[in-house]
Parts: sequence; C-alpha cells; structure tokens
Amino acid sequence: MLFILWFFYFSFVHIGQRFYSFGWDILLCEVGFMAMFVAPLYQVSNFFKKSPPHILSIWLFRFLAFRIMLGAGLIKLNAQESCWTDLTCLEYHYQTQPIPNPFSWYLHQLPVEFQHFGVLVNHFIELIVPFFLIGPRKIRHFGAICTIIFQTILIISGNLSFLNWLTITTCLFCFDDNFYTKLLPKTFKERFSSFLESFKRSRPIAPSLYTLRNASICTFFFISMILAQHPLKNLLPVKKNMDTFFHDYFHIDNPTPNIFPNRQMMNASFNKLLIMNTYGAFGTVGKVRHEIIIYGTNEDRITKDTKWMEYEFKYKPGSLIRSPPIIAPYQPRLDWQIWFAAMGSYRNYPWFITFVAKLLENEPEVIKLIANNPFTSKAPKFIKADLYLYEFTSWDEDNDDWWRRKKAGAYLPPISLENKSLRDFLKFHGHKVPAY
Repeated sequence: MLFILWFFYFSFVHIGQRFYSFGWDILLCEVGFMAMFVAPLYQVSNFFKKSPPHILSIWLFRFLAFRIMLGAGLIKLNAQESCWTDLTCLEYHYQTQPIPNPFSWYLHQLPVEFQHFGVLVNHFIELIVPFFLIGPRKIRHFGAICTIIFQTILIISGNLSFLNWLTITTCLFCFDDNFYTKLLPKTFKERFSSFLESFKRSRPIAPSLYTLRNASICTFFFISMILAQHPLKNLLPVKKNMDTFFHDYFHIDNPTPNIFPNRQMMNASFNKLLIMNTYGAFGTVGKVRHEIIIYGTNEDRITKDTKWMEYEFKYKPGSLIRSPPIIAPYQPRLDWQIWFAAMGSYRNYPWFITFVAKLLENEPEVIKLIANNPFTSKAPKFIKADLYLYEFTSWDEDNDDWWRRKKAGAYLPPISLENKSLRDFLKFHGHKVPAY
C-alpha cells in the first residue's frame, strides 16, 4: 500500500511540473519511500517485538530530520541575505510570506526587539539543534522537542503548506518506545496490546524478504550518508570518482557539488526517483509584498472610462477587509504560483497567460479555483492585471481592514481572445485556440 501511495504522489510531482515543484513535494516522496522500510511487510505483529523495524530505518528518519533543519539554516547563511545577519528578517516575513494567516498580522505588530530575538532563536534551532537530533538519547530527545515546538510556532505563524507537519513527522523518530510509553495512559496501552494480539495468527513472512529489506535499508543509509557528508580539502581528489560512481550505478547526477557551502542547492533532487534530496527553506525573505490583481470587462473598446471588475481569489490577499485564511497543511497551488509570478514579469511565467486565456473563455474548471466570477452570464472580452504593493495595517489605523494597498503599475496589458500574440502563444504551446 505504501508503495502505491508513493508511486501516485511521485507521478503527481512529475506531471504537475511547476505546480508541484516545492521542496515539501520532494520531501514527501523521500519520506514515503523511507516509510516502506519501517512498515511491517505483511502483518501488523511484525511491527513489534517479533520483528521491529531495522534500526537503520529509524536512523534514516533521524538523519533526514537533521538534513532538513541544517539545510534550512545553511541556506540562510549562504543566500547572502543581509536580514539574516542583521536580524531584521522577521520584520518583513509575516506579511511577505506566500499566504499569511490571521496570526501573521498580530505577529507583525510585535516590537522590533522581539523580531530580532526571533531570528536569533531561528539560527539556534536551525544551525545548532540539528546536531542534537543525531546525538545520544537524552540530547536527541531535547533536540526533537525543540524542533517540534519550533515547527508548531511556524504552523501558527503562517500557511506554509505541509512542510512543518512533515518535518514534525521525521522528528517523531528521534524518540524511542520508552519515551512514548510514558506519555500514554495505562488503559490505552492495555487495549492497544490486546488489539495487536489479534494479528499474531497471520502467516509469518519469509526470512528472505527480511534479508532483502535490511539490505535495501543499509544501501539507502550508506548513499544518504555519502550525499550529505561534509568534505575536507583532502577529499577533493575523490570527488570525480564519486560523481562517476553515483552516475553510473545509481543514475544520480553530481551529488558532491552540493557539499560545498558556496554552491549549496536548495530543494533539489539528486535523482529522478526523488528519494535522495537536499533541502533548504526560505533562504531569502522579500522586503515588500506585491500582489497581482486581475480585472475583466465586457466593453468592446478600452478607454480611460472603461469599467473594470476585479476577480477575487480564494486564499491570496485581495480584498482589504477580508481576513487572511487558515488553510495549512492544504496548499492552494494556484495562489502560491501567483505569489511567485508577482516577483517577475508574466513573460517568465507562461502558465499565467494560459490562465488568463481560460478566464476569457469562462472555463468552468478554472473558475472553480477562484472565489468569485464577475462574469457569470457572459465571458469577459478583455482581461488585464495590475501590480499592487500590499502591507498589513497597524494597530493605530481606525478601520477594520487587514491590508492597505497602493498601485505599483501594470502587470499585463488588456488582452482579448482576438489578440494575435495570445492565439500564437496558445498554438505554440499545444493548447486549443478558442473561437471568438
């Protein structure tokens, strides 16, 4: 069952392309693959005393938690983002993150000194604590508790998809049975033990399958250690041979360049199966928040008096009075991609042009992705997009608005289905060219 689930999500990631290109997507693929080594092969009773998970499979998850957290810390140092060194990143982060939630507004109002302290805590958790996760038992428990508390704070402070939830999952492997046993009530432990006894009548698994599983775990653990090692200068002559070894035998392209801090990749995979990856979240923090606001009109000609009607999205900021949502671990991928598109030109985001073309057609499947359609009876003739600067309001403002905004310029000029460039674009990318 785990293999089927992993294969389906692995397929989604490859088919989804840009919309499934986030670090937590490849992280879920890696976690899903590793989970196969932890789960019992056929029967639930194999999960316990008779045949517990191989110790290396447990350490794979602990080592993954270490890589996730340390990668997040190192990418901040290597990104050459001054706000991480002058401790000002949290002065911007809460309002410039992809999709804030209501708590983001309140956290943004906290004193500057508190924001600076928060960055220091972040550095401690992401640069020091990760080494606790692979340390002795009590130190490992302390590190896992610190990391889980930190991830919980991140969950409260914004909608960062399922990244934080998945990181917490890997940290749970840093504890042992004795730790969990002390947390569970006695009645629950007795009922659960009784429940497990009912599975012990299952046919025992063939020893050869355990041998195969354990060999796979050892191999995967060895490769993970090699990919994440920190080289010294005297290892440089080995680099070429290591790259050749991994490429020829595991089809892994150039794993060792990522070892060097000044060449660190963020959220990248070393192979097409997405089971050996490197992580590093939020190396840069935007200082300002730009939002793309899309408008449509049914008028035949565009003049300075043209009446434009605004499209409202379900989750990203739009209406100034609408409260930011609480949606994590769900990730609205269209809203996230528009957040990225606002950082550059529409020419760098071909999917945005396709999206606008679908709005011009009133495509039902696309309309479902937004909160309102001002053109329910008849599709718009023109659509344009403007760029706005969004900022959180403050305690001092006497209104009920969550946001204030100021127009920063045009993002996409008015366009219709009659536009030759649009039709050529759709044809070039293999889309159906609509009639008009």
